[in-house]
Amino acid sequence: MKTQVADRDKRLETLKASAGDNETLKQQIADLQAENTKVKETHESEMNQLKVDFAVEKALTGAKAKNIKAVKALLDLYTWNGKLVVIDDDLPTVSQEGFYIKVKSTDEGALEVVANTAAATAKQVKMEDVIPVADSYTAPTVGDYVVFVDAFTEYMTYIMGNGAFSFEDTGAKLKNI
Repeated sequence: MKTQVADRDKRLETLKASAGDNETLKQQIADLQAENTKVKETHESEMNQLKVDFAVEKALTGAKAKNIKAVKALLDLYTWNGKLVVIDDDLPTVSQEGFYIKVKSTDEGALEVVANTAAATAKQVKMEDVIPVADSYTAPTVGDYVVFVDAFTEYMTYIMGNGAFSFEDTGAKLKNI
């Protein structure tokens, strides 16, 4: 395929040089050059996809997948900076309970910490209620200002490209898919 495109390009350059002032011929040559560029880009894209498919199949074969086609269908494959990336939504997550963080009195939603014996207003919170606190704020005192951070799920994200793994037989077994 590469030699065909190179041969076409060479012939087009020869035609272009001999065309002189014939604008119609020059336009035809420009169209053919654009078509060649498109064919070349399509070919490169197809070759890159074949490389990705081969790498994935090789990795799955090395991992002793029973049904490579089924496993490939379950993978979300992308490329990032020219490297193959697999997106896995089943990565571990950590559920975080809500907690208080220390803020400035001028921050939006700031609540003043008051003594446990005081009657807290809408802009205040009793010190006994300021638990749990974030790791960076472990000892609330009267007069501090805090904001409550609602409970959330912490997701882990890994971005790994070609060469991020070396495959070795660790004895791990895959589920039958």
